[in-house]
Amino acid sequence: MARALHRHSPRKDAPFIAINTAAIPRDLLESELFGHERGAFTGAVQLKKGKFEVADGGTLFLDEIGEMPLDNQVKLLRVLQDGSFARVGGNQALKAEVRLVCATNRNLKEEVLAGRFRMDLYFRLNVVNIVVPPLRERREDIPLLARAFCERLNRRHQGTKELSEQVIQHLRRQDWPGNVRELENTLEKLYVLSPGRQVVIDPGAIEPEPTAGQRRDQGQRAAPPATAEDAIRALIGLPMDEVEKRLILATLAHCGGNKSKAARQLQIGLKTLYRKLVSYGVKVEGE
Repeated sequence: MARALHRHSPRKDAPFIAINTAAIPRDLLESELFGHERGAFTGAVQLKKGKFEVADGGTLFLDEIGEMPLDNQVKLLRVLQDGSFARVGGNQALKAEVRLVCATNRNLKEEVLAGRFRMDLYFRLNVVNIVVPPLRERREDIPLLARAFCERLNRRHQGTKELSEQVIQHLRRQDWPGNVRELENTLEKLYVLSPGRQVVIDPGAIEPEPTAGQRRDQGQRAAPPATAEDAIRALIGLPMDEVEKRLILATLAHCGGNKSKAARQLQIGLKTLYRKLVSYGVKVEGE
């Protein structure tokens, strides 16, 4: 999705840089995003440009943004606010003009309520939302994706294999809990294990669908969906100031950042709300 946005935008001739924030250790994430100077830390034997710098004029895609540690969230917010940053170990202020696209499988409003994601960063990022349904809810896309993956494998392996209708229908019947990545990996298995020009079904390449009993057992073991009761229970044992803070931030997130509306729902004065937000370290701007 992020690549498609880039390819169909005026930035298509500029760099597209993708980074999975969950796959990088927190101590290295700042260096990956903003770069580092030579000698900034042990092993920094030469200057390295960060992803923001490399993506200048283009698109920077931050995958799994919900996994980003809070201290790195602060640094990302600073870049989004004034467009400048410094490499690790450096003092020079650098500028980079990028389109930032982020993806997450978490509910960021709930993460804000739980104190795991900064509310001010949430509002900075929450400009245009694109919700991509799971693959099981858009089975009509499976043939298109499968054929595209097969063509990519043909180019990689210099092959001419094709997908049979039997394979397509078999793929459409699967639930794909791992979504597009699982479909791609499964198709690669089928491709490699098919000796002829046609990709065929290999029983070991696709996980068997669970029986009704197995699904029931899995459902019993799975954690129930979060409810208002769960959210309240999570507050038990916290100081009252912290409970109030989380309630105020969650209400503001629910109101889309509209402070007047949030104050009405909280039944407090607007000035009181502003004062509390400032005490929480939230940047307060006029509506």
